[in-house]
Amino acid sequence: MRNSIMTLHISGAQAKAARDSLGLSQGFVASETAISRTYLSQFENSKYLLPDDDLHSLRDFYIDMGYSFSESDSCRSEKGTQNK
Repeated sequence: MRNSIMTLHISGAQAKAARDSLGLSQGFVASETAISRTYLSQFENSKYLLPDDDLHSLRDFYIDMGYSFSESDSCRSEKGTQNK
């Protein structure tokens, strides 16, 4: 996990936007983060709230893959693409 003064949580919509932007499947993200694909799907669809540790792991995974989250809930990839 990253060491930082402030670690922001991500929403299910942000997680889905990051995954879609990176072209990753739920199965791949699940295997890389040890979060079940079912829970990941439910989280992305606002039907399940991941525990804090999983939220941090998921956010760090997407950042490590090259995705950038803004503090204002809008997401963008390193390529500068805005996702709404």
